[in-house]
Amino acid sequence: MTSTPKFRSKYHPDEALKRKQDADYGLRTRLSVYCYLMEHSWFDGLSLDIDKANIIMKALDAAVIKMEGGTENDVKILELEDEEEKAEKLELVKKEEARMPEPDKKTADKDKEEDSKQVENTEPPEEEKKEQEEEKKLKESPEEEEKGEEGEEKEEVEQSEPAKESPAPVKVAKKRKRKDSGDDSYDEDDATASDSESEPEAPPPVVEKVEEEEPAEKPKEDEEKTPKEDEPKPEKKEEEKQKEKPKEENKDKEKEVEATTPKPRPLHKTCSLFMRSIAPNISKAEIISLCKRFPGFMRVALSDPQPERRFYRRAWVTFDRSVNIKEICWNLQNIRLRDCELSPVVNRDLARRVRSINGITQHKQIVRNDIKLAAKLIHSLDDRSQLWSSETVNEEGRVENLSSQNPILKNITDYLIEEVSAEEEELMGNATDIPDDGPKEGNPEVNIERDEKLIKVLDKLLLYLRIVHSIDYYNTCEYPNEDEMPNRCGIVHVARTAPS
Repeated sequence: MTSTPKFRSKYHPDEALKRKQDADYGLRTRLSVYCYLMEHSWFDGLSLDIDKANIIMKALDAAVIKMEGGTENDVKILELEDEEEKAEKLELVKKEEARMPEPDKKTADKDKEEDSKQVENTEPPEEEKKEQEEEKKLKESPEEEEKGEEGEEKEEVEQSEPAKESPAPVKVAKKRKRKDSGDDSYDEDDATASDSESEPEAPPPVVEKVEEEEPAEKPKEDEEKTPKEDEPKPEKKEEEKQKEKPKEENKDKEKEVEATTPKPRPLHKTCSLFMRSIAPNISKAEIISLCKRFPGFMRVALSDPQPERRFYRRAWVTFDRSVNIKEICWNLQNIRLRDCELSPVVNRDLARRVRSINGITQHKQIVRNDIKLAAKLIHSLDDRSQLWSSETVNEEGRVENLSSQNPILKNITDYLIEEVSAEEEELMGNATDIPDDGPKEGNPEVNIERDEKLIKVLDKLLLYLRIVHSIDYYNTCEYPNEDEMPNRCGIVHVARTAPS
């Protein structure tokens, strides 16, 4: 009678021993990964709350990278992914802003016209009064207007004369300014005096000095400035070159370091194929030898035989993330193993890795009870695999297991013992025999009390169970073949925000 490959690998003495050794090696690898994360403060500030889903996934991804044999350099890819996500979000925001319709030019022009009108209407009233007064004065003095016209005629005659009589327009300009400014002191005497002074004479010394000295001084200043500015330029260039040399050397060194150091690998991401029905007579080694032909092959996982489906099994084949998984799937479509079609399909990535449960688990009494159960579970699982335990031989020759040396369980009893004020209640005449487990009659509502210290202790225990022993506490589920599956530390259930 021949046994099936799954039955042989599970119960044959030789095969079962090898299987147990592989399981122990994987368990100790997970324990070392958990210790690494704890030493490098990956769990500091980490709480198993649905609001911290991104931080939880990042910590689990770091654990998977270390389980796959990654280095600290490979763990840095998680930070690069965060930066890429931020850059993608910024690009999306910019695209949305670019898609927004711009305001029409007509409406913008109308707005500008309205703004200019408002500015004109908001002029100070004092200036308007001054303008009105000046207009009145000009109307009341018609004689001055006639004289002004005569002065203008004289100006035109003087301007037609040779350039020697150039000083005259200076005086007339002054006279015009006085007239325009509304100065009442302007009269005929001033006009005649200006006419008499407008004879061809030497221009005023002040005007000549200003007009002649300025161009004479400017070239001197330019001559003085240009050599001073030009002299230090070669020195500055040399200094800049000397400063740029160490920068270029640093850039060259950085390039050399980047060339020598390998790029971080995304070991926490994989591609996989799913095969729905594998016949009982097909062994795992045959599937491995078939899939090894393709590049990027990593491992194969097989489920237990299903009696309701003629003991057929399901299979997951894991490949590296860099491969073209659809091409591999197409090449495996028409391959048969012992007259059994594999008919593979592409396995999608996990949609929701962090899932929430009822927030009542945040209640202080429930948290304390979960700490008790999680501590007992960790202690029994560690003893089963002989983690952290030390054995001694007593006087009678019996082997005794001492208390666990697991640092997670250190001083755990401080949080398990409940304290009550029984004496005070007895002295005050209050009854202490009524249990507080359930809701009292007439008061069905329970006020949820949250204790942060207890929650932190429970989170450490649950992370230890999830990473080391592959147990999802809140889902009451164990993943025994997780190291062979495509996604290690794939799904975890956490608490939701406590209800009011």
